[in-house]
Amino acid sequence: MPERQPLAAYLGQRPLRLIFVGRISHIKGLHILLQALQGLQPDKVELHIVGGAVTRSEQKYLARLTKCYSADHIYWHGKCSKEQVEQWLAHCDVLVHPTIGLEVFGLNIAEAIAMGRPVLASRCGGAEMQIEHGHNGWMVPANDAVALHQQLATLIDSPVQVSVMASQLSNVNSIEQHVTDLIGLYDEILSSPQAAGA
Repeated sequence: MPERQPLAAYLGQRPLRLIFVGRISHIKGLHILLQALQGLQPDKVELHIVGGAVTRSEQKYLARLTKCYSADHIYWHGKCSKEQVEQWLAHCDVLVHPTIGLEVFGLNIAEAIAMGRPVLASRCGGAEMQIEHGHNGWMVPANDAVALHQQLATLIDSPVQVSVMASQLSNVNSIEQHVTDLIGLYDEILSSPQAAGA
């Protein structure tokens, strides 16, 4: 896991820096995030997009998004190395995870929290295993650009919420610890009297 780093200085006097990290595919919900940015003051927010498109359908999706959402405050960085991803996470203030489908444990969420970056995510299963709304991030309904827009507008209007949230982030479970916890849960279930009688 990456090491915790403080937020960049002058939050509130500079744009709020958002970051999306992941594969550029429809299921990851990047189009929802880009829709949610519409109507927000472009001088108050930046979006850094880190990730690549692999399949033909993903490449078409990416081409459509870059055509429809080209603006000075949206930065398309493409596929990056692990070190570059960590550098962009350190540069930004909030990881946005707008996936529209059910997921399991999100490694990029864990890495962002470990680095001291709060996460704004859709309720999609995996994110809910790591994020408690108002405690270490914010949750919005999946596939809801309006709700995401409203939450982003709140953070832009009150950037101190981001600073406070970042300061109270606790240590995060690694994927290894997550797997160990799951195995322990399975062992507990399998050793229960109900399982033995089945």
